[in-house]
Amino acid sequence: MDLINIHRTSSDWGLKYRPDKFEDIILPQRYLNMFSKVIKENQMCNFLFSGDPGCGKTSLALILSRELDYDTLYLNMSKDTSIEVLRNDIQNFGMTVSLNGNRKLIIADECEKASGLLKDGLKAEIERLSENVSFIFITNHINMIPEALHSRLQKIDFVFTADETKEMKTQIYKRVIQILDFNKAEYEKSAIQIVVNKMFPDFRKILNHIQCLSMQGKITQQIVENSVMVNLSDYFDILKRKKYKELRQYIANLTINPQNFYSEIFKSIDEYFEKGSLAQAILILSKYSYESAFVADHDLNICACSMELMML
Repeated sequence: MDLINIHRTSSDWGLKYRPDKFEDIILPQRYLNMFSKVIKENQMCNFLFSGDPGCGKTSLALILSRELDYDTLYLNMSKDTSIEVLRNDIQNFGMTVSLNGNRKLIIADECEKASGLLKDGLKAEIERLSENVSFIFITNHINMIPEALHSRLQKIDFVFTADETKEMKTQIYKRVIQILDFNKAEYEKSAIQIVVNKMFPDFRKILNHIQCLSMQGKITQQIVENSVMVNLSDYFDILKRKKYKELRQYIANLTINPQNFYSEIFKSIDEYFEKGSLAQAILILSKYSYESAFVADHDLNICACSMELMML
């Protein structure tokens, strides 16, 4: 049983309803055109997929494996992280020929968490196994991947334009409605729109949050607003009182996408800071908003930003 079929047996909607066919994946047309050509011509390059969690990187990799009928070794490098993985798994898998005569594929998910030794070893292994094996590396943190590994891979950044974002949100909204109707859940359409807008592009997180709300009864706009909206009044009150423990708890309870959190603060920042501190507050916010695209721990990044704002 492949990983997609395993996910089908999950009770979590974020896995259960992960797309299993190429035509079901929600991505901009330029990506669909590219990978449609890869499938049609059976020409798999070595790829590095980078982007926000839940935006379709792993789903695309698994679907490519299925569509091309490649023998596939899936590695989650948050667990399979030592150099022994190279010796015991990757080399053994890559040196044998597939039964159907096709190429083989190694999917290295969360590859930023691999050890330094493993990352170094993979550079040579990509070239040594090139006649028989293709690689797809997947990461949420592109800055943690060595440049020497970058140069051996075709880098695909899952970053979307404003028009692409609008279209994807529409498609995700329609998919969520289909899932809710299939499960006979009650909902207000406006409530679903709020969740999609606030949690995009993390489709997995959207589905899991919708599932949780559906188990509590009808999904209403008021319930959703209470679950995904940021209470900035409470946030700035905590900063003003310099209550670190309350701040940690507040951050732990956030359900909003980190980038959206920084945007919400920016929209209201002049309500909470005096003019003499406003410029410095905006510079702090800008710095941490930018860094959120690269950091490994978003809670830590938000906490560090909040501590600097607290000092103002």
